[in-house]
Amino acid sequence: MSRIDESMEFIPVRIAVLTVSDSRKMEDDRSGQILVDRLRDAGHTLADRKIIPDERAEIAAQLRAWIANREVDVVISTGGTGLTGRDVTVEAHRDVYEKEIEAFGTVFTLVSMQKIGTSAVQSRATGGGGARHLSVCAARQPRRLQGRLG
Repeated sequence: MSRIDESMEFIPVRIAVLTVSDSRKMEDDRSGQILVDRLRDAGHTLADRKIIPDERAEIAAQLRAWIANREVDVVISTGGTGLTGRDVTVEAHRDVYEKEIEAFGTVFTLVSMQKIGTSAVQSRATGGGGARHLSVCAARQPRRLQGRLG
């Protein structure tokens, strides 16, 4: 099991949060707000936050804009990770990566199974990056759907 090396200096990173949704607004974006709250609680900086629709080209364009921005170190996105035709966030991330972190989705599923059981197999996640960036896309199925879906 990995542990945090307390002897190392903590270096906060600047994180952009992207919510992919056709229906969410800032006022009701619970997933995005949870990410913002947790990154701030951990001592990191919110570099930017946006909500954009489930459109692959728009998602990839926003990811590329943040990757090009020297004020953004990491991009985390939520939404658009399900199994419907509109769920294209994972594919948009893969359009942008230089290299994919192959095991990210597997590890995310294993961790998710501890919280939501076998419903975790319905979630898709990916992580990757390049010379100066890291981006991840991960979301669990909402608790209200777990009984209906698995």
